[in-house]
Amino acid sequence: MTPRWLPLLAGLLACQDPATEDEAARCVPGLQIACPCPGGPESVQICNEDGTFGACACGDAGPPPGDAAVPIALPPGCTRLGAGPLRFGAVLPLTGALGEYGPAMVRGLELATAALDPLAIAVCDSGSDPGTAADAITACAHAGLPAVIGPAASFVAVDAFEAAARPTGTLLMSPSATAPALTALADDDLFWRTAPSDARQAEALGRLATGPVVLVHRGDPYGSGLAEAFEAAFCAEGCPPGRLVRAPFFDDPAEAAPALAIEGAEAVVLLVFPGDLPPLLAALQGTPRLLLPDALRTAEVGRSLSRARRAQVLGVMPAQPAGPAWEAFAAAHQARYGEAPGLFAAHAWDAAHALALAGGEGGADVAAALRAGAARAHPSAAGVRLFDARGDAVGAIQAWGFAADGGIEAGPVVLDLDDRLTPP
Repeated sequence: MTPRWLPLLAGLLACQDPATEDEAARCVPGLQIACPCPGGPESVQICNEDGTFGACACGDAGPPPGDAAVPIALPPGCTRLGAGPLRFGAVLPLTGALGEYGPAMVRGLELATAALDPLAIAVCDSGSDPGTAADAITACAHAGLPAVIGPAASFVAVDAFEAAARPTGTLLMSPSATAPALTALADDDLFWRTAPSDARQAEALGRLATGPVVLVHRGDPYGSGLAEAFEAAFCAEGCPPGRLVRAPFFDDPAEAAPALAIEGAEAVVLLVFPGDLPPLLAALQGTPRLLLPDALRTAEVGRSLSRARRAQVLGVMPAQPAGPAWEAFAAAHQARYGEAPGLFAAHAWDAAHALALAGGEGGADVAAALRAGAARAHPSAAGVRLFDARGDAVGAIQAWGFAADGGIEAGPVVLDLDDRLTPP
């Protein structure tokens, strides 16, 4: 069944220039569009009953006749979730390479608008593209929305923040961007997220490793960010020569193969993608433990390992949600949509509640309220703590491994929300 928020509105209808004296353009009565005011700020003008736009509602001019107040206009190209007044936007991938992930998050937002009634969210498609996301964020800012949930992907979030959120002072709160580099983003306190950084996994691996380690990682921002977090945790009390050997690769995973021939390593940490593994596994010597991130928790990887290698794997992943808040959210989702919540749906729900609790007329106001602890009253459905000093969500980390037949087995929590480590 097609969700009721699809298809996306192609854009708000607008008046056209008259072609002749007898042919006047018409707009849809009640339609609102952004318009410029003297001095730079923007307001809205509303289509009258006769199909023509009224004056731009700027400052002393007041609202259009008959209106007690001018509501925030729906940004062009976006659709409304909820029946209340628009409070913030959402820029998520509904089309493009990441389009399969957006609908689950939109469902989380739709449930939030029902729980937070009266409240509405302007949902805009990022197209899985930084430029499209930046345009949508700018449209939300021009409509008067102080904050936007999204973007979803880390690379989209970084570029769209610089191109649109920073210049317009719009606060972004991503439910799913997990790249470690986002923590260090010079963001003027305008970038927050309800999904924990992947660095949390690397921190757990660094604290679980006990002896000499060979660290193999991609040389891109993903791998390098995780490697830095691993090293900071593993070498917290110092790293004498030989305790840690780092082997980054850039174009070809085989570049790191020589490091895997080093004898005496207690563990090999592989901060890579599944497609990188074949030459690394071929070069692996001895029987060290294999410490793996969530990116390698796939059936394909399990099948590629021998039975003996599977027994050596200790993987980590974000802990699965649990507890009353998650159970209530999952039950509401099941009742509404007939299925369990999809990926990052609970994180989108959390983001909507955090922004609703924060309020504020501008991005800086929202950030100040979040800094003051506005979101602490919200019991997170995703099971995270909102927020740390850097604007990141803090999540627990759970172990995983491969069964003898290559299947994936979930293990216990190894790093809890209070940073207590419990080796499996």
